[in-house]
Amino acid sequence: MALLFEYSKDKCPDLKQFVLSLLCVEGNLPFHAGILDGNSSDKKINGNIITELPRIMAKYGVGEHEFIYVADSALATKDNLLLMKDDIYFITRLPENFGVCTELIDKAVSAAGSWQDIGQLSQLVVKSRNICASYRIQETNVDLAERSYRALIVHSDAPDRRRRKRIDKAVQKDRTILSKAAYELSRKKFFCLPDAPGGSKGFRARRFPVYRSRTARAAADVPEIDIHLGNFLAKNQWRPVVTLPFANRQIDNGSGPVIFASGDYTVHPDAALPNCQWEIMPVGSYPPPGSGNAPTMALSTDAIKVRVHAMEEKGSDVNLACHLVNDAWAGRFNAAMVISNDTDLVEPIRIVTQELKKNVLILSTSKFGASPPLQKVATSVVHIHNSHLKAAQFPSAIPGTTIVKPASW
Repeated sequence: MALLFEYSKDKCPDLKQFVLSLLCVEGNLPFHAGILDGNSSDKKINGNIITELPRIMAKYGVGEHEFIYVADSALATKDNLLLMKDDIYFITRLPENFGVCTELIDKAVSAAGSWQDIGQLSQLVVKSRNICASYRIQETNVDLAERSYRALIVHSDAPDRRRRKRIDKAVQKDRTILSKAAYELSRKKFFCLPDAPGGSKGFRARRFPVYRSRTARAAADVPEIDIHLGNFLAKNQWRPVVTLPFANRQIDNGSGPVIFASGDYTVHPDAALPNCQWEIMPVGSYPPPGSGNAPTMALSTDAIKVRVHAMEEKGSDVNLACHLVNDAWAGRFNAAMVISNDTDLVEPIRIVTQELKKNVLILSTSKFGASPPLQKVATSVVHIHNSHLKAAQFPSAIPGTTIVKPASW
């Protein structure tokens, strides 16, 4: 038995640990135990128990097929299933990383009329309210490791109620915020028609973090998800201009229409401002539709500056890098998926793959694929195309529900 630094379920990664393996009978009474190395895998522990289980049970006068082995999802591996064959009856939970698990759930959701109500398994009352969940099941068969097994899909309404309550609360809060903002916008006066769309765009830009926060709060209901947020930073900045796109377009002012041809215009210093210099105002046009990305243009050192509204997300890449390296060091995963094309993540991914020997899969949504520096350090790369996103959408009408996709989507 070796004391080792490994993933700590007690969240004490600074302490060495060992594994205590217990085999219990009804009532959680241990009758067989073992002390194992601190890095022992639950899957391999189950495999060792399966090999010795008939002998252990026979020692207590329990014959073959006279007991049922109950274990968590670590039991359900191909090797363990082949070891048990038809010799050991067992109950376990199918891991979600089995593709057939998702297929079974999808079929169960589609077959809405095939559920069998079980009801509540307890009647615990807190503050005059029954807080226990209600259950329903569907029975089917599943083929695993060259054998057919009985499978039960179990649905609990407890996560549904918690999620619905949290989402309703978040939606109500956002509705209040947006209603107040819309009222303020309705009282704002615009002096010409072109100003109104600009005000509307500014309104939507300022309110975008509301929608992101609502999505994040809904995802927080999933127990397996930990959310680490960055921050949206909205600010006005003075930036030098490469092109002002109003060449050959009429500009209305109090003295009549003005039209500027394409070219560089000299702007005289403002006498009221100290140290104000001569500047250049570059005038051009928008690129034609379908022309792709315009080539990068050289910036004039004397280019005039304009004040622009900028929004940027701060802290997300740092959070991702820190948690990726920390979780890898603590042994919290064997493989990680990173959905990003940010080359700032090259070094943390390199540390995880090359020094900590963990797998990192890059999922790239860029139409050009993952950037070459990321490809060099990642274990593998998958390019997500628009066809993948379309295929992953819900159907227009969710089976078994009244939920319908809006026509505008």
